[in-house]
Amino acid sequence: MDPIDLKSSMVSQTSRTHQKVADHNPEPESCPSDRIKDDQHRLDKACADFEALFVQQLFKAMRATVPESPFLGRGPAEDLYTSLLDQQVAQEMAQGGGRLGLADQIRNKLTHYLALRGGLDTK
Repeated sequence: MDPIDLKSSMVSQTSRTHQKVADHNPEPESCPSDRIKDDQHRLDKACADFEALFVQQLFKAMRATVPESPFLGRGPAEDLYTSLLDQQVAQEMAQGGGRLGLADQIRNKLTHYLALRGGLDTK
């Protein structure tokens, strides 16, 4: 057998062996600190989303107390626009500087609870 053919055969065999090993060894799972950071990020987002939903419901309840004008009727388009506006303002309040602090309180309590159960790091 020609030395060049032997070398290419060995390279081919080696690459097939590496491929078989790679196929049988899945990607290593993320380290626990990455999982904890991901869990903390998901908890932060869930708390902010809950605060936004709460603020949106507050806006809806406040708008329901305002009497309608007998001169200008409300249509479905105005109701939809008002609902979308309230939703966006509530999200901006929960994400930005106009926070009520509800998300922070919920996050602190849940983080403490999950840390006691060994689920999250309190740092």
